[in-house]
Amino acid sequence: MISDISQNGIYLYGGAASIIGIEQYMSDKLTFKVNLADTVSTNVLGTGELIRYPQLLKKILKNN
Repeated sequence: MISDISQNGIYLYGGAASIIGIEQYMSDKLTFKVNLADTVSTNVLGTGELIRYPQLLKKILKNN
């Protein structure tokens, strides 16, 4: 996971992702790339589905 983060950075979702300048601020503090999710609300809804169906989450984690 560390190599993925160092290569691709992290992604911000939800309400915090809509704060203007948050990606630059976080990038400066964390010293790696910070990205904003393109579809913040869709991604949050998708995460809700994973919480609702833990077997699906286990399957996804196992395959990655």
